[in-house]
Amino acid sequence: MATKAARLAVLGRRIFGEVVHPPNVRSPNKYIRKLKGRAVLSYFPEHVAQEEKLLQRLHSQGLWTEDRLEWKIEKREWNKSRGKSPPKKGEGKRAGKKKR
Repeated sequence: MATKAARLAVLGRRIFGEVVHPPNVRSPNKYIRKLKGRAVLSYFPEHVAQEEKLLQRLHSQGLWTEDRLEWKIEKREWNKSRGKSPPKKGEGKRAGKKKR
């Protein structure tokens, strides 16, 4: 019965275009989850990391701007001037309520 269910599951995955893992083979998800931080950076070519450093340097000198970032900063300042910014810590909605 279990083999019939397993065959149906594999067939269903093939029909609906899902990934079919052969039985008794370990999934690579465990190893992919471990690839974080430096391991992921070392996977990519060196010029990608150098390009990121160059863009950060140009941005700090004011020679290059990211439109989306600039828009977010302007929007935050505009909302703050209208009094729509998030409250400071301890000044929220619940801060004014009495403790019982």
